[in-house]
Amino acid sequence: MFNKELFASLLMKAKDDRTLNEFARDTKISPAHISRLIRSMLATPPSPALLEKIAQNSRNKVTYDELLVAAGYITAEKLYPVPTYSDDALSDIESEIKDDPDFAIIYGAWKEGSKELKDALALVIEMHKFK
Repeated sequence: MFNKELFASLLMKAKDDRTLNEFARDTKISPAHISRLIRSMLATPPSPALLEKIAQNSRNKVTYDELLVAAGYITAEKLYPVPTYSDDALSDIESEIKDDPDFAIIYGAWKEGSKELKDALALVIEMHKFK
């Protein structure tokens, strides 16, 4: 689903301090079209080709993938999938964090959470180990 507000925010971030006309010139997209996108006036998302032009001319590292998600062409879950952990792996992680004060808040959510939440939290915990 086209998230017009998120898209407008990403577009403004990509535009940065350039004027609308400067950004339009850089992207080779009409200023009127960019203006309508910024003001969330269009019901349909821009084409992937247009998104590529925006990403290639972004001043703040707005990526093509971020634009695809905001435009509704792909989901964030598809772009950034959360791995699925085995019950044994989740049990090992739980025993590692249950008495660790650094993970007290996460452990509280862990105890009450669904399998999907535990998978997501396990990913965060694994990433924290490699800091």
